[in-house]
Amino acid sequence: YLQRLYTLYIDVIKNVSSYEEILWVELDFPSITVEVDKFSSLCKKLPKQLHPWPAYKKLKQTIDDFLELQPLIERLNDKSMRKRHWDALQQLTGKDFKKEDDEFKLKHILEARLLDFRVDVEEICASAKKEADIEAKLKVVANDWVKRELTFAEHNNRGFIILKGQETVELTEALEESQMLLGGIMGSRYLEPFRDVASGWMTKLSSVTETL
Repeated sequence: YLQRLYTLYIDVIKNVSSYEEILWVELDFPSITVEVDKFSSLCKKLPKQLHPWPAYKKLKQTIDDFLELQPLIERLNDKSMRKRHWDALQQLTGKDFKKEDDEFKLKHILEARLLDFRVDVEEICASAKKEADIEAKLKVVANDWVKRELTFAEHNNRGFIILKGQETVELTEALEESQMLLGGIMGSRYLEPFRDVASGWMTKLSSVTETL
């Protein structure tokens, strides 16, 4: 039994230490998750008489701490995280995250003791996701209207001076849809980083609506 305990203990300590040296840009979180879950399963299968041993307590604590950190690390590694969110994390934890540094590693995240700030870290990550959603919607609006054109028809041999009916109806419907989308965005608590862009599009589309 002791052999099983110490073999697992050495494997866990060695692997967790190796995780710390992984470059943040190369972090393969799914693989780490599978491995840590396997360690957790093996730990649970150890005989109860080993539970009082210091090595078992250290083993279990190491696994539990990492499992508790996993969701936070995974969310921090999401592509929605921008510089402003990392700046907020720095202010929260008092740690300088040099994310753009080629030597930025997982250990630099772990050193920040994120579990001490769990609720605030989760809020920052949630904000990042919501803001990314707003950013994506604004891009949809921009990509849509940058290529739209007014279509004119000839009138009484005086040239192309009036708007085509069907095309204008479709354009008006598209305007209403975009304005509704922007209205929802303007009411979001996560709008702040994009307030000027969203307001700009509201003004532009309102002007087009009034003109039509």
